[in-house]
Amino acid sequence: MTLRQAGPEDLDQVMAVERACFGTREAGDRQAWSRAAWRSELQSNDRVHHRVAVDTDPEASGTVSGPSGTDSGAVGTDSARQEAATPTTGRLVLIEEDRTGPRAVADFSHVIDSCDLDRIMVVPAARGAGMAGRLLRHGMGWAARRGARQILLEVRPDNLAALALYRSHGFDQIARRNHYYGTGEDALVMSASLESCADDTTSTAGSNEERHV
Repeated sequence: MTLRQAGPEDLDQVMAVERACFGTREAGDRQAWSRAAWRSELQSNDRVHHRVAVDTDPEASGTVSGPSGTDSGAVGTDSARQEAATPTTGRLVLIEEDRTGPRAVADFSHVIDSCDLDRIMVVPAARGAGMAGRLLRHGMGWAARRGARQILLEVRPDNLAALALYRSHGFDQIARRNHYYGTGEDALVMSASLESCADDTTSTAGSNEERHV
C-alpha cells in the first residue's frame, strides 16, 4: 500500500473512488461530488497562505518574515527574526493505493486554528483494513503542525462504522444540523482536539512524501 498526497493528475483515480462510494451526480446520487468539484479541490491542494510576522517595536525598522521564515531585508529585533511564518490556510488531499489502483481518499482543509475533514472514503472492497483511520491520523497530524487546534466534521447519525472510527480518534458530538443532507436527513457535528497530534512523526504524507504501509 502507498499513501501519498494527491494532485491534479490524480483526478481520474479520485473519481474512481468517489463513484465506488457515492455513485455520480449524473445518476442522481445527491451525496456524490462532481468531477468539477474534485478538480477544484485537487488544484488547491497544498496551496498554503502564511501569517506574516511583523515587528511592531517602534525602534525597529519593520522587519517582516517571509513564507520561509527568512527576513525580508529590513533590520528588526532578534525575536522577530526567530519567529517563523506560520501557514494560516491550506488543503490536503490524500490517496491510498495498491497494485490494483486507488483504494481510499481523504480531503482536509485548514483555516487558521481549525481543520475540517471534508471527505473520507474507502472503496467497499477495501473496508475494514484500517485505511480510513490511517488517512484520518495523517490529516490530523498535518493540520496540527500548521497550528490547527481542532478538527471538525459532519457525519450521518446512522453511519455507525464512521461514528466508531471518529470516537476512537477522540471526536465528540458538539451539535446536530437538521436537514444537512436533505429533508429529514440530519448530520452530527463532531470535534476533536489536535493538541497531541503535532508530534506524531508518522503523519508525514502531507509533505509530498510517499509512505508504504
